[in-house]
Amino acid sequence: MARAIQLADQGRYTTQPNPRVGCVIVRDGELYLLGMHVSPLATASTHIHPDAARTRKLLLHAEEISKLIGKVEQSTRETVDAMQSSAEQTTDTLQRAGRTDEALNQITVAVGIINERNIVIATAAEQQAQVAREVDRNLVRIRDLSQQTSKGAEQTSVASHDLSTLASQLKTMTSRFTL
Repeated sequence: MARAIQLADQGRYTTQPNPRVGCVIVRDGELYLLGMHVSPLATASTHIHPDAARTRKLLLHAEEISKLIGKVEQSTRETVDAMQSSAEQTTDTLQRAGRTDEALNQITVAVGIINERNIVIATAAEQQAQVAREVDRNLVRIRDLSQQTSKGAEQTSVASHDLSTLASQLKTMTSRFTL
């Protein structure tokens, strides 16, 4: 009851034309409006000074009251069921979010490992490229030296041929002289 009054008090001076807060209380099988801000018509009021926030008794038959109470109880059960379902869904969602977070953390760790491996592979590839360039330079040097050696061998061959020719000529010339 104190809570109903407190809620009704929150809506004071802000109810135009209908109340925003208030409650219906069942007391001794009768219904009362509590905390409702209802502005009565001046011509229909039995009070000298109408009070918009006074407690009002609802004039209903017992059968109508029972129907209203039944509807409120049914609505309350449906609300509780909906809240329980919502709580279960919230719990399920939180569990899924937790699993998703774990999966994302594992993916983040895996991506970090992949990045580290990519760096190692890139470093190794760069080192291999440097070695390949050095091997290429050495092969070019070997080719150049082989060409120089080949030219030198040709020159030696020509010189040997020339020397052989000279040796033959010298032998022919010295064979004329006898002792």
